[in-house]
Amino acid sequence: MQPVDPLIGRVVNATWRLEQFVARGTMGTVYRGSNVKIGTPIAVKVLNPEFLNDPLIRERFRREAMVSSLTDSPYVVRVYDLCTEADGWVFLIMEWLSGMSLGEYLLHRGQLRPGEVVALLTQVAEGLGAAHQAGIVHRDIKPGNLYLVRTGASGVPLPKIVDFGLSKVLAAGGQLTAAATMLGTPHYMPVEQFNSSADADLRADIYALGVIGYEALAGRRPFHDGTPVQILNEINTRTPEPLPATVPAALAQVVLRAMSRQRDDRWASTMAFATALQGAAAATGIVPQPLDSMPGLAAPAPSPPAPLRAPAPAPVSAPAPAPQRAGPPHAGSPPMAQAVPRPHPMRGPPYMPPAYPNPMAGRTVPHRRGRNKPTPVWLVILTTLGILAAVLWLVSNLGWLI
Repeated sequence: MQPVDPLIGRVVNATWRLEQFVARGTMGTVYRGSNVKIGTPIAVKVLNPEFLNDPLIRERFRREAMVSSLTDSPYVVRVYDLCTEADGWVFLIMEWLSGMSLGEYLLHRGQLRPGEVVALLTQVAEGLGAAHQAGIVHRDIKPGNLYLVRTGASGVPLPKIVDFGLSKVLAAGGQLTAAATMLGTPHYMPVEQFNSSADADLRADIYALGVIGYEALAGRRPFHDGTPVQILNEINTRTPEPLPATVPAALAQVVLRAMSRQRDDRWASTMAFATALQGAAAATGIVPQPLDSMPGLAAPAPSPPAPLRAPAPAPVSAPAPAPQRAGPPHAGSPPMAQAVPRPHPMRGPPYMPPAYPNPMAGRTVPHRRGRNKPTPVWLVILTTLGILAAVLWLVSNLGWLI
């Protein structure tokens, strides 16, 4: 029997109710919940128990909440509250996002059209720009941290930047990462972030945006899979393969510049990057367009589920009637209802033999009385005596023949 999650049904700060487990990550576990006062669906990120006494991880949790208060962008996930309960649990209350990550979307779509990539990168650059202006560097921009949510009745995907847990505050006193610590996802990290995540600035996020643009245009990552050391070696020694011929050269140059090894060669800001994308699109006739909707994105946000309750006991069914002989029913009695077999909950539907034609259907079989009665004993004795008398007569009268 699966253990009951003690957090399911819990109400945090008399407002936020946890209703359903969604996923567990390294530092936190995500639940779906709702506002008990107005029913708004929410996402609740709970700090895992092994980190409750870790001040560094608790500060990263606090930073995620702070990012929302410092940025006001439709392309950044909203955080409603950060709650610490008396028993030590820490809860991060966020908006519920219904859709899929860009990583999942790219698995379905593969290579995107240039107009879609221009629009997507421009939107994400605007969201990152709001964070950069607030003095925050994300440091883990990747397709898995860009969530596509449905907008309006048409279901047009809108990107939202999530998971600022590895973010860096550029203001004095905001450093949480040791000088030699590497944080992030290797495929989307620039060289300086491999050497020290503490040294990464906003141009590390621009590099990651360039890698995402390359992946969306080419349908593949610019560098092969491998260990972080192997990926770093490729970044330092190999130039990415040219983008497909369907990508205009002006757009390819903008994306590849964002991926420059030296950060001084990259775009100086997300605004400069977005302006260059729009200029390349205008020069080559590319029309920025939203991403095609997917079935998982077109569905509206689900309503909050009811709290989990113990299942009701199954009704006790009456015993089945004893089988009766086939034949016409007694006079005045109602016809017997045909029994309908019910599927077993674990074995699936019951076996139903095929219906073959009955050759005796419609015929009347006469009833023969006494057919199955035993033979009387006296009849057996008389028959035996008669047989013996016949044998003796034959022996006495025909003995001369022997």
